[in-house]
Amino acid sequence: MASLTTTLSLEVGRIWARLQFNSDRRLRLYREFAGLLKSGFSRGKALEILWRIASRDGARLSEPVAIVLADARNGVRNGLSLADSFVSWIPREDYMLIKAIEDGDEFAHHLEDWCTTLESRSGLRANAVSSLFYPAFLMMTVYALLVFFDNRIMPPLEAILPRERWTGAAALFQATSAAASRYIWVTAIVSGVVPLVLLASFPHWIGTGRHIADRLPLYSLYRAHCGLSLLQALGALMSGGLSASDSIRRISDGANPYSRSRLELILRHLLNGRGLGEAMQAVADGWPDPELAVSMRAHAHSPEFPAQILRMAKDWRRVIHQRTERTVSAWRLISFLAVFAVVSGTVSAMYEIQSQIALGLH
Repeated sequence: MASLTTTLSLEVGRIWARLQFNSDRRLRLYREFAGLLKSGFSRGKALEILWRIASRDGARLSEPVAIVLADARNGVRNGLSLADSFVSWIPREDYMLIKAIEDGDEFAHHLEDWCTTLESRSGLRANAVSSLFYPAFLMMTVYALLVFFDNRIMPPLEAILPRERWTGAAALFQATSAAASRYIWVTAIVSGVVPLVLLASFPHWIGTGRHIADRLPLYSLYRAHCGLSLLQALGALMSGGLSASDSIRRISDGANPYSRSRLELILRHLLNGRGLGEAMQAVADGWPDPELAVSMRAHAHSPEFPAQILRMAKDWRRVIHQRTERTVSAWRLISFLAVFAVVSGTVSAMYEIQSQIALGLH
């Protein structure tokens, strides 16, 4: 019984640590770890130092970061790679990049570059969420207004003038509010399920239709982020002396199903004698991006090709920032236009209802 209680306590602690080990704490840990590596400490020693700091020299073993570091430290001691030691605690994309570059001489430097990418991406995500929250709130308010109209305002008006006699904007508004009220639960379920399905489909959908979906705004942004991860990992591996094909194999080992399927196609073209840029152009109309594939092809014969890839990664980070801002602005504009249309229709319908009721009474 005591052992069961201890096991449950440890498992609860791990679950709590996983919930608390957010992106900010993960970034801070990456940077501290990279700093220790650059100072000459081995990976095992760096993990040991960070664990002692996080656990207050063993006095607070239940601290979330201390639990994470203890698990990673034990994994490294048991012969696991750094990425495999952290696999239970970090996102798949982080795992892919760390697994690809951890054996390189410039691992600490490349890890710091990845932290900059993650920081930029986190800022973009926060900006997108905050920018879209207000339009989404307005849309929910308008939907609630339609339901309220159908359930509270409509019955007294129908007692004065039957809905069958309503015409024009009044009839259209009545039909819209009735549909909103009738399908309120369907709308609520769809509104909750669709975002979850989208999030799950980004890294896992590899079947029919994905190459078409990749042209849509949200999927194209995800594809662009995959391209950034690919560039950073490729540049780091090829700077360490690996060929393009060996680098693609290494990256593919830790990639999610979607990225792995594309990387395997690129590898197939590489093995058939094509250059890296040509191979990228041949996959899904240029994966992860046609312009990026052209740039890769242009720089392929440069003696400093790996360094060029790393520079392209920094440029690509700015491109993603611009694309994200454009996409968010477009969605925000569409939301405001939709809200304006519904509110204008509501005002017009109310005036028309008053007019029709007045005519009906006479």
